[in-house]
Amino acid sequence: MQISNRLTSNINGMNVAIRNANDGISMAQTAEGALQETTNILQRMRDLALQSANGTNSSSDRKAIQEEIAQLQKEIDRIAETTSFGDQKLLDGSFGAKAFQVGANANETIDVTIPEMSASSLGTHYDATPFWGGRQSYPTHAPIYPALPATTLEITGHQGTSTVNIPPLSQSTPKGIIDTINGVSGSTGVEAYSYTDFFLHSQTLETHPVSFEIHVDGKTAYISGASSLEDLAFQISKADIGYKANVHDGYVAVRGEPEGTVVIGNFDGPSGSTLNVRPIDRNEPYDPNGESPLPLNVQDVVIHSRINFKSPSAFTINNSTSSLASVDMIDLLATGFLPNDADSAQFAIGVIDDALQQVDSTRALLGAVQNRLQHTITNLAVTAENSEASRSRIRDTDFAKETTEQVKQQILQQAGTSVLAQANQLPQAMLSLLNN
Repeated sequence: MQISNRLTSNINGMNVAIRNANDGISMAQTAEGALQETTNILQRMRDLALQSANGTNSSSDRKAIQEEIAQLQKEIDRIAETTSFGDQKLLDGSFGAKAFQVGANANETIDVTIPEMSASSLGTHYDATPFWGGRQSYPTHAPIYPALPATTLEITGHQGTSTVNIPPLSQSTPKGIIDTINGVSGSTGVEAYSYTDFFLHSQTLETHPVSFEIHVDGKTAYISGASSLEDLAFQISKADIGYKANVHDGYVAVRGEPEGTVVIGNFDGPSGSTLNVRPIDRNEPYDPNGESPLPLNVQDVVIHSRINFKSPSAFTINNSTSSLASVDMIDLLATGFLPNDADSAQFAIGVIDDALQQVDSTRALLGAVQNRLQHTITNLAVTAENSEASRSRIRDTDFAKETTEQVKQQILQQAGTSVLAQANQLPQAMLSLLNN
């Protein structure tokens, strides 16, 4: 009885565990189905960002596109806030980590974690370092911005932690530093990239046209006799050096992603000509008083690229935490310090790509959990079936054995009856013979 009762507890527990696992599959399917629609929305937002990035669109066109973007942002939040299984919210961040009881005994569980999937939690994590790659004038090397010194970076991302040794910028290049960091991105999930943005400003161009050169990545732009900000922007943009320039609030905003150091020099112009260079952080609003100008008419200027970091998930570098550019922050009309709001669309594409990667990662996790739970159910069913057979041998009649024994006894009984009947017929036959 003790053995059979223990087996009964196990069998009943496994039957409940099978039901629990099936409920877990249903919950995972509910969350994954909602994220399918979130994926569709993000794909639509990406299409709209690509459309907005096209130079054929006017500001009114982008405003119309932004109206749909705003509605899609709200729908992502609505899906995250309302998706539930029973009374349990799944995608608003309150689910956290839950344990599914999938065994007949205590603590036989499978843990499932569902992160927040709202528009404010999806996007690109970036810039966990508070330093510039370096800015300095040349040839005197008077420091305007501190060049990146030799350092050790401890990078911790969603893939793990790695430590990299960075040489001083004077002994390397932005590309060399980026390659070193990206060499361990498979272990951290954090990637490095660089850009060099700057303003050119002069109040004397109309009367004092200027000429100079921009050297970057082995290419040279020759600016000749620029007599206005518009002329200056046009000559830079048409040069094949990977830069684009626009006139903005009395400045020429120049933006690019060079792999090497930018050198602006060989300045030439009439006496009294001026041209100042201001390096810019594209992630922050432009503050004319916050950046020291570099006088190009006094000496050549060397600009080292700013080195940034990004990842689909939060990360730290030397205990400095990344910032989040989220999907709900996407505004195709925002211009930052650049006059062309198409740049906002380019930025939005990167944010949406990382958001899609986050959603896909969560969906992959939910799919893996569903498959695991299905295997769990199959294993529980086989174990329960075998346990029931074992208990049956203890508590129940062996019908096969008893049926065989019954048939055997019936055959013996019938055979005995038949022999007795024949034995009783012999005297009667003898009497019948004598009578005859």
